[in-house]
Amino acid sequence: MSTELGVSAERLGSFCKRWMARVQSNGTAGKMNGALEHSDQPDPDAIKMFVGQIPRSWSEKELKELFEPYGAVYQINILRDRSQNPPQSKGCCFVTFYTRKAALEAQNALHNIKTLTG
Repeated sequence: MSTELGVSAERLGSFCKRWMARVQSNGTAGKMNGALEHSDQPDPDAIKMFVGQIPRSWSEKELKELFEPYGAVYQINILRDRSQNPPQSKGCCFVTFYTRKAALEAQNALHNIKTLTG
């Protein structure tokens, strides 16, 4: 099955300019999308992925354990109801991986497939 990518020439040009800036400033291409090593910041094309229907009792630690098999996690933000004392989870979060590839792999492996209990 072949899929045509919907990438505009303008967006591709912007990516190429950023990549070339890395090469010129570092002398190397740096890490590419999907690389095992990561710097302190996610790739420019990283995805901040919304995740719903998580157990309200789960912390960032449990979520990190769920998502790390798909790639290094940069950040997890659990949405909380601050009107409660202490603030209570709203049952959803945002997960940012260092790479776009890791986010897409997690989405493909878990979306409508994995049911979380708790």
